[in-house]
Amino acid sequence: MKQLKVLILNGSPRINGNTSLALKEMEQVFHENGVETETVLVGNKDIRGCVACLSCYQTGKCVFNDIVNELAPKFEAADGLVVASPVYYASANATLIACLDRLFYSTHFDKTMKVGASVVCARRGGCSATFDELNKYFTIANMLDMTQTIAGELFQGKTYPWEVLPEIGDFIVKLGKTLDPDEYDYLEGDIWIAKSAKVAPTACINGPAIIGKNTEVRHCAFIRGKALVGEGCVVGNSTELKNVVLFNNVQVPHYNYVGDAVLGYKSHMGAGSICSNVKSDKKLVVVKDGEEKIETGLKKFGAMLADHVEVGCGSVLNPGTVIGRNTNIYPLSPVRGCVPANSIYKNKDEIVTKN
Repeated sequence: MKQLKVLILNGSPRINGNTSLALKEMEQVFHENGVETETVLVGNKDIRGCVACLSCYQTGKCVFNDIVNELAPKFEAADGLVVASPVYYASANATLIACLDRLFYSTHFDKTMKVGASVVCARRGGCSATFDELNKYFTIANMLDMTQTIAGELFQGKTYPWEVLPEIGDFIVKLGKTLDPDEYDYLEGDIWIAKSAKVAPTACINGPAIIGKNTEVRHCAFIRGKALVGEGCVVGNSTELKNVVLFNNVQVPHYNYVGDAVLGYKSHMGAGSICSNVKSDKKLVVVKDGEEKIETGLKKFGAMLADHVEVGCGSVLNPGTVIGRNTNIYPLSPVRGCVPANSIYKNKDEIVTKN
């Protein structure tokens, strides 16, 4: 049987402070259950923040060769990660956040099956806000593979993936200016199209937009703007995109409407399936997961599809739909709320777990 191992990052600058005491309690429980641990003190290190140079996409490691690059192979090898911090002004230690931003962004292995937990220590208030700040690294990584998009920076600092929706347009313009002109053609209106992409003469593309390498935009496709389409994607005939991020190898190939949405790696929408992005009563969208309700503050919010989601033909994803990894949606399904990962959605009363 494999020896399980947990990597623990102590974000406190104090070697034997309250955060260390809390982690020692966790270490004891891990050891009693046969789990190996390695604790690394990062809170007293000199760690600078991410500068969005994108060098890690070419080299596979951060351009700043410090403790972050030392932690990267340990993070990949570990079965779980614990991050701990004292509370400073209702947030985590800034040194720890700089470390986590760069560690999660520069490491390009799949993090979806790693177990994550956070620990916070405070004299009074601020714990809830700090938990939320630290847990965002786990929630985003568990749904979307950030190695399969050039938009990874857009998701940094977000607790929920839909928080990127208001920022997509500005991000595309910023990112587009950094793209290699030997690989991307620039068109008037802040449009960047990879030279290896195939765009039909009848397709309409409004900016800002990025069309990734080896992507196919077929006849009569309508890209209304604020669309970041990844590599190897298919945007099919009479498909309409608006304010979206499509990860690599996404297929929306026939008569689809995808608005105000994020579609994860290798997700696929069957013919005629759509993301409905505005409620009929025009109220703000609320994400519902069982009894839990999450206010998004957004009037326009279509759907969030995790990696490897299959949506059947003719299905309607109602505003605020969130679908977990490796899930299949039956054809002609009206879907709303959260659908668990590794599921088969037959109807709202029949959702079965895949074997």
